[in-house]
Amino acid sequence: MEKMQKSVLGLLLAVLIVCLAGCPLISSGNANILSFSIIDPPSVGVISDYYDVVILTVPYGTDVAHLTPQVGISRGAHVFPASGSVTDFSSPVIYTVTADNGMTARQYRVSVQIVYKPVNWQEMPSPVSSEPSQIIHKLLFLRGEIFAVVQNSPYLYQSHDDGQSWQIVETGLNVGNFWDIDIDGANLYVGTGGGLINSTDGGNTFSWVFQWGWDPVSCVSFENGYGWGWIGNWGSRSGVWRKDPAADWVSVSRPNDGGMNGSLDVFADPFDPEHIAYVEYCVMTTDGGQSWSSMSSSGNIIFVGKFGNQPLICTWSDYSLNRGETWLPVFSNNRYMVESFSIRSEDNLIFASVIGNLPIYGNKGVMVSTLGAEWVGLGLDNLDGRINFINVQGNNLWAVAGNRIYKTDLSHTPFGLAID
Repeated sequence: MEKMQKSVLGLLLAVLIVCLAGCPLISSGNANILSFSIIDPPSVGVISDYYDVVILTVPYGTDVAHLTPQVGISRGAHVFPASGSVTDFSSPVIYTVTADNGMTARQYRVSVQIVYKPVNWQEMPSPVSSEPSQIIHKLLFLRGEIFAVVQNSPYLYQSHDDGQSWQIVETGLNVGNFWDIDIDGANLYVGTGGGLINSTDGGNTFSWVFQWGWDPVSCVSFENGYGWGWIGNWGSRSGVWRKDPAADWVSVSRPNDGGMNGSLDVFADPFDPEHIAYVEYCVMTTDGGQSWSSMSSSGNIIFVGKFGNQPLICTWSDYSLNRGETWLPVFSNNRYMVESFSIRSEDNLIFASVIGNLPIYGNKGVMVSTLGAEWVGLGLDNLDGRINFINVQGNNLWAVAGNRIYKTDLSHTPFGLAID
């Protein structure tokens, strides 16, 4: 009996060997990175198949020029550089995965980010430091000058000495309260309660662009000479207005949404401001304001800017790099949301002020990341109030919390830039 069992097993083994030799496996044609990790120091990569990127974070002090990643790929595929080979990640590395059919290939951009040291923040003089109820809406930087707009204030402030002192800007015009501010080249545009004013000499003199009296310009946004603005709904001129470089401001169709009232933000597209703009409640136009369509995100748009050669649109909880066709979460969980964004264009670092969406999650302060990577805290998480505005200017990072202004110098941190 035992002899017969051995014979049967031997026959089955022989049949299996013949089948494996004569019946080739079906090709999967897949060329994906399934896992990417480093053992020393331990780090597991975040893989985005949508953008073909892999991002890892390592502790400060890690020698990123000599890391040995372990790469898991599709069955039968090959990867270059090979898994287990020492690789220099001082800059992003392209990993190419070739499927088992030898024809399908896919490239992933793999980057390793250092967990940065905390930075030292300095509280700067504030133009409204003695008025806790006042909220600084925005800081704007123009050729060495800093302008501060205070929410619903009759004063516009200017600093000539990098925020060490502030003076009230005398416009010489009866503007009412100041609402918003933006620049177009050397031109400074300010939305006010009486209309829109501008300055072509760095804030020394101002003139009316248009004066309406009852219709405040609550938001103004410029890109490449094209301007977009939101006019408050207290009069017949309310809604969206736009300006071509060689033409006057004209009213365009109002987004058809019952919630589109009051003071809203409008954003010019950074690459095609002639045709494309966005309104706070996630609606957009692609035809210069003649028609509007809803975007799929349920959050309010708080930032639109350039991320490399792509437009980055951010709400308080998600972001899009394709003008709202798809959205990805800013955070891996739903505990936190963003108050303000700023991008440093030199290296596409994103700075954000972050709060918990419930009081128990607290104030996370200022954080830094690149898309798809973990967020790293940079401090200011011990403040009583929220950080409502941030702006990065080269190696200087500015933050506003109510009526207080903070600044830190990034030049002595691992992510400082060599700026002359």
